[in-house]
Amino acid sequence: MEPVVRMCCRHGACWRTLDWDAVAAWMPPGTWPPDPEWVERCGFEQAAAAVGAEAMRRFNAVYALTDSFHDNVPQPYWLLNIVATEPERRGRGAASAVLAPALERAAQERCACYLETFEEHNLGFYERHGFEVLCSARDDASGIRCWGMLRR
Repeated sequence: MEPVVRMCCRHGACWRTLDWDAVAAWMPPGTWPPDPEWVERCGFEQAAAAVGAEAMRRFNAVYALTDSFHDNVPQPYWLLNIVATEPERRGRGAASAVLAPALERAAQERCACYLETFEEHNLGFYERHGFEVLCSARDDASGIRCWGMLRR
């Protein structure tokens, strides 16, 4: 996740709680797909080497599915790459707090927000923040499911 957060901090927007118990990393409108130079400079290759070839094969197969989702997203849109909360701090509003600034900004700009999640139990959380399932897919080889969600 480090290269993703690094790319969002350099080229997008990141928010965190004061206690560092949650973070949200976004890319602004017009930055999908990311510039290959950004990807290289942010350390994605080192991350690939660290997780190994088999994990990268699975990652690439699943993300090939999600890449096609972007064709269905109305332009312009903010892309939520990561929202994460320290496990022992979940359920206390930290994730909602780090989502709020970008959601407010997007609303002011009359801009959509888009995300992908691989966990069905996350759907309700995002729906409470105004996202709706736009599309979904399942990778047959791994069984991994993915949902693309949109907030207008």
